[in-house]
This record gives sequence, structure tokens and C-alpha cells, in this order.
Amino acid sequence: MKFLEHSGLADLEMKLSGLEVGDFVLDSKFEAYSCKLAMGDKELSKSLDRRFNEEMERSQRSPQYLSLSPVGPLTDSTSRRTLLNLICTLNAAYPDYDFSTLTLDCLTREKSVESVVRRIDSNLEQVYKCLGQSLRTALWTAIDEVIAPNDCEIYSYVSDNEETPFDMEFEVWSTHLFFYNKRQKKVLLMSLSAYNRFALETIQEEEVDDMEFEMDGMDDTFGSRTPALAY
Repeated sequence: MKFLEHSGLADLEMKLSGLEVGDFVLDSKFEAYSCKLAMGDKELSKSLDRRFNEEMERSQRSPQYLSLSPVGPLTDSTSRRTLLNLICTLNAAYPDYDFSTLTLDCLTREKSVESVVRRIDSNLEQVYKCLGQSLRTALWTAIDEVIAPNDCEIYSYVSDNEETPFDMEFEVWSTHLFFYNKRQKKVLLMSLSAYNRFALETIQEEEVDDMEFEMDGMDDTFGSRTPALAY
């Protein structure tokens, strides 16, 4: 996957990440990628093919299960390529994590662009009030320029384990979306999360206290050394 730079997306991420609005603080990521597979992606493609073939051989229910997947029947190479592109997008956006074992239960095909727009606008209602409606215009203009959402398949992602970059412990709401344009061979990842600001501040204060305690312990250790004798 090749990262595609876009100043509008970069500006949105800069404005929204760390923004405090009311009782919550935002985290955001807006990244677009071309679907040209790198060497590691090609190896992952072969691995996924083996995995699905093994599932079909191992269980009689797998053919039906795979045929009802959110990305289409995984007996079809086009559907498997869609899943591969989504996984590779996550791997590229979060290089410290490995999403190669992502399960189909984590993905949902969105019914329409309009429903996605309504959900995002509802989540960001307080943000629009804080920063102005011009932010909404900038958001959807940038997305339209990058990926043409009306021509996309849109998928939402929900993590099913703790081994992901999405911290759900203090989460107020979150939306992780893929806009996949097959014709343009591009994927846009939009990740928005709101966290309880006061809970995060408490955790941060505790971490600072722990660090200061450790530093005090080190000072006591070094300070208790027997002074060197003067000759």
C-alpha cells in the first residue's frame, strides 16, 4: 500500500487530534492509500488464501459462512482482494500492530453514504459548534476530493481484542471507517474516537506520580552511598 498525501486530510487530523470539547478529548486519523501491493502485502495475500482454503476444507459450514462475509463471498478472488486491501490499510496506518488475523466479525458493510454522513455529523456536533460549520465543509470536501465516497464501498471496523491501537477503556464513542473505491484502486481510512477527558487526566496524573516516586527512590539510593574518603 502506498500512502497518498493530501493537505486537507492532514489539516483535519491536526485540528481534531487532541482537541478537548466538553467532557471528552478527540483522537483522529485520516489516511489514504493506493491499493498497489508491496512485497509484504503479497505474502499476506498468499497467507489469506491458504487460511480460507483451510477453513473451507476443515468445516462444512465455512462455505456458507464465507459466502455471507461483509466484503462478499470469499470464494471469489475479488472479495478476498477487498479484504486484503482493508487489512493492508490497517497495517500501513498502524505499523506497530499486525491485523493479519482480523476476523470477518470485525467488519460491517455500511448501507449508504448518507447514513455514514449522518452518523459522523452527529458524533461531531459539539466539535462543529466549537470550531464552526466550516470544519464540516472542510471534512466532506477533503473526503470527496480524495475518494469520491458516492462511488465507494464503505466498511466499519470494530476491534474484537485488546491487541489494537484503539483503547476502548475510556471511550465515549468511536467510528473507524474504510472508504474503498475499487475503480480508483484507493482506500481512505477515517478513524475518530472520543475519550473521557477526566478519566484520561487521572491516568496521566497517576503515571506522573509513579514516575516521580521512582525518581525519588533512585535519589535515595544514590544519596545513601558512603562518601568517598578524602586523602
